[in-house]
Amino acid sequence: ALRHLFVAATPGLERCVERELQALRVPGRFQAVAGGVAVSGTSESLWRTVLLSRLAESVRLRLGSPFFAPDVKALDRRLAEIPWEECLPLAGASRFQMPPIKVSSEKSRLYHTGLIQERVAMAIDGRRLQLATGLARGSQEEASERPSRSAPPTPIIVRFRYDECEVGILASGPLHKRGYRKSVGDAPLSETLAAGCVQVSQLLTRLSAVGDEEEEELVVWDPFCGSGTLMLEALGIVLGQPRGSKAVKYPFMSFPSHDQAEYEALLEELEVIPHPASSRLTFLGTDHSSDQIKRAQMNHRRLRRRLWGSSGSSSGGSSGAPEAAEDAENAEEAEGGEGGEAGLADGRPVQVCKVNFETAPPARAVRKLSGRPVMLLTNIPYGFKSGASPGSSGHPEAVEACEQLGRALRQQGVYWRGAFCLTADPVALAEHSGLKWTRELRFLNGSRWVDLMQWAGRQDGGNRNKGHTH
Repeated sequence: ALRHLFVAATPGLERCVERELQALRVPGRFQAVAGGVAVSGTSESLWRTVLLSRLAESVRLRLGSPFFAPDVKALDRRLAEIPWEECLPLAGASRFQMPPIKVSSEKSRLYHTGLIQERVAMAIDGRRLQLATGLARGSQEEASERPSRSAPPTPIIVRFRYDECEVGILASGPLHKRGYRKSVGDAPLSETLAAGCVQVSQLLTRLSAVGDEEEEELVVWDPFCGSGTLMLEALGIVLGQPRGSKAVKYPFMSFPSHDQAEYEALLEELEVIPHPASSRLTFLGTDHSSDQIKRAQMNHRRLRRRLWGSSGSSSGGSSGAPEAAEDAENAEEAEGGEGGEAGLADGRPVQVCKVNFETAPPARAVRKLSGRPVMLLTNIPYGFKSGASPGSSGHPEAVEACEQLGRALRQQGVYWRGAFCLTADPVALAEHSGLKWTRELRFLNGSRWVDLMQWAGRQDGGNRNKGHTH
């Protein structure tokens, strides 16, 4: 059946999400718009987006077609035409619970959100009564053949703009929650935004350039790693790991129109294919805070247990994120250590990248990287507004971080393979690092616009860095 989806994205990442869906071979037609990507596809488009997209924030399924509703009469007439029973358990439901109805209205004659919520609820209840009294017996009999699925009600989303109404239902839940990041510090970067930075850095392309000689390698270094989100998202991408989990029961699975057999067949078809040069890659996350490093290490252990097909991951059902083994996880984390490699159920190793999180300032860490090819990818502290404290030099932490970053990139003997820095103040980054930067990406992080900047390979004197710094 034809499905019209809206894949929500962080403002600034809409084009990135569109390119990602195309690269993932999600079937359908795509159009990047403000706030996300409109997709005309099938149920497979919905499933693949939810399971595979690392940049999508959520997926909404459109119900019916958008319609013009300048007054209540027109609204009631068109709401009655929506096939509510395809996504809500109306037929044969002895205890139906009205789902939350979220309404927004912009520049429309129907602007009272409470009134619109009431009319939508009346339309849903009217359709339920029709099915219960046999006025739509064919639909009722078809629905009664499906197994009942108990799940929390999924929100109905109603949007008015210039008197045009669009009705949809949330089909995915929040997709930025991967399940591994339980330990976070101040002002953390969400998983979806971290994945966007990794993709724009073209890490996979740079890894492909690593030669076939055994001594060839690439180190990805985050000198301000915090709880490790950038490194762990990069790890998942390099290992070819789907974003989603077989253990999660997503909202679309409770829709009466959902085909569980086809969905399970798709799950069996999905393959985990690590990058062929992943064994040459080392992830190094450093931070001056030992507490942050402990958080990163714990998140890393959780991620290993959630690797797709991992012999240590859960294959059972869950009503939300895969948290059924939380008590066991807490016991394991209390033991400390990074643990061994994860493996697939048939014994093949799946984690072939080296991952290290260490307590060290940038100056000490970069000295250890002398003579090695390094790509830098980091999110520097944003300063006092993000809750950061003054650094050891007495300067605001953001200023000190820029200065440390500049000194690290001028370190002799390190073979730089690119440097990317996420910052809320590109001017201050250039001023305090003493380096030239170019903007690669700009997006909204919470209430603040931030920029992913790439080092142009030049210092104050304008001398171009040809591959590495001496």
